[in-house]
Amino acid sequence: FTRDDIVDYVKSYYSSKRIAVAAVGAVDHDELVDLTSKYFTNVSQSSARDIDMLPNSKFKGGYENINSNITANSCGIIAYEGASWTSADMIPLLIIQTLVGNFDFQMGSGVLSNLAQRVAMSVGHKNCEKITSFVTSYCPTGIVGCTFSAKTNDLEPLVSTIVKGYADLANSISEDDVESAKHRLKSSLSMMYDGITPVCEDLGRQIWTIGRRLPLQEFFDRIDLINRSHIIEICARYFQNVAPSLVTLGKDVKHIEHEKLKEIGRL
Repeated sequence: FTRDDIVDYVKSYYSSKRIAVAAVGAVDHDELVDLTSKYFTNVSQSSARDIDMLPNSKFKGGYENINSNITANSCGIIAYEGASWTSADMIPLLIIQTLVGNFDFQMGSGVLSNLAQRVAMSVGHKNCEKITSFVTSYCPTGIVGCTFSAKTNDLEPLVSTIVKGYADLANSISEDDVESAKHRLKSSLSMMYDGITPVCEDLGRQIWTIGRRLPLQEFFDRIDLINRSHIIEICARYFQNVAPSLVTLGKDVKHIEHEKLKEIGRL
C-alpha cells in the first residue's frame, strides 16, 4: 500500500455519517460535545461510499480458490446469508452460532458438545486444526457461517461435512441444546462488558447500528423469548436449499465442486 491508498481510504470511509462518538464513565456531556465539535469539524459530511449512497447489497453464493503459500495450513470460510442488526432473526442466529461452537485441535477434542467438534472428529481431527463459527451483521444484511483450517490440501471432506452439518441442524437440535446455548450466549455477552473499553465500543456500535443503547437485561429478555421452534425455523430457512459462499486459501488446494455443496444442503 502507498500513502495515496491510505489517504483515499480515510477520505472514503471516515465521514461524519460513519462516525459515532461514545463515552463511558464520569464524563461531562457538554464537555464531550465541545470536544467533538472542536476535533471533528474538519471531517467530511459525506462520501460517495457512504452506505446510503451505495446500492443495496445482495448475497450470492459462490466459490473462490486462492492458491497461496501465505499460511502453512489450508484454510477457508463458509458463509450463508445472515441478517442485519435490526432483524428479528439476529438473536436466533447468535444462539445458532453458539450451538455450532468452535473446535481447536490444540485444546483437545473434549466432549462432542457442538457441531464444530463433531464435524472435526468425523473427518479426522488430526487433519482439522480449527473451526470457528461467526455471525457478522451489516446494515441491510449479514453473513453467518464458520472459518476453518486443516493440514491437508484436500478440503472437500471437511467442507462437505460442515455444509451437511448446517443443513441438518434443523433436524437435530433438542430443547436442551437450545437452552444450553442461550445460557452460554448470555455468559458470553456478560463477559463482553468487563471493562470500560468494550462497553464504550459496544455503545458506539449500538448507536450506529440500531440507533439506541440496548441494555443487557433487554438483550437477555429477548434471548429468553426464543425457543426450539424458532431455532428450527431459522435453521431451515437459512441453511437448507441454499448455496453458501466458499473461499479456500492455501498451497495447491484441490478444487471443490460448488454445485455439489448445493446438493448436500438440499433437504
